[in-house]
Amino acid sequence: MVPVLQTTRFRLRPFNQHDADSLYTLLKQEKVVTAHPAHPVSDRHEANHVLQAMNEDVLSGTALYWLIEEKTSQRFTGRIGFKHINHQNNSAALMVEVLPELWGENILYETGRAVIAYGFSQLQLHRVEAQVVPEHPYMHSFLKRVGFHLEGLLQSWVKNDYGLLDYRIYSLLKTDDAWKTILSTSPEHFSLRNCL
Repeated sequence: MVPVLQTTRFRLRPFNQHDADSLYTLLKQEKVVTAHPAHPVSDRHEANHVLQAMNEDVLSGTALYWLIEEKTSQRFTGRIGFKHINHQNNSAALMVEVLPELWGENILYETGRAVIAYGFSQLQLHRVEAQVVPEHPYMHSFLKRVGFHLEGLLQSWVKNDYGLLDYRIYSLLKTDDAWKTILSTSPEHFSLRNCL
């Protein structure tokens, strides 16, 4: 089950069958999907298939996805979650997609910290990693700000409609000093009892 998480400005909730339109709005945009081994979603029917695949991943225990919406307006802003959850190794991959017109509005920092905190505290993760194409500077900035370490570059790692993509690999461990500092210095709205 995907719990509802809350930050000061945002509510992170599970996707439901009525969210295909929101998912289509996000995944039809080239700026969003060029970072993935996929093509832009062409219609709402295809968005429904993506939504179904997400639900199957959640049911299998290999992923968690949250829809990000503003608390006051309930405006859809993106999705965030964990993929490739490995319970044996206590690891998962962080994924974040925000509408391009909202890049740079601190959405990633606020929602990302809450999701990572949930992963470490409730899923008992020890390692969270992120794979990001070099062309997405806002993601690199967010990951470094939260304390992720750059581990290296995977050259021509994934092929999509736009060619072969390189990926930079970042990681964050529960025991990292940078993460402990964020937990100890974050404002009260980021405390876990208010996020869960």
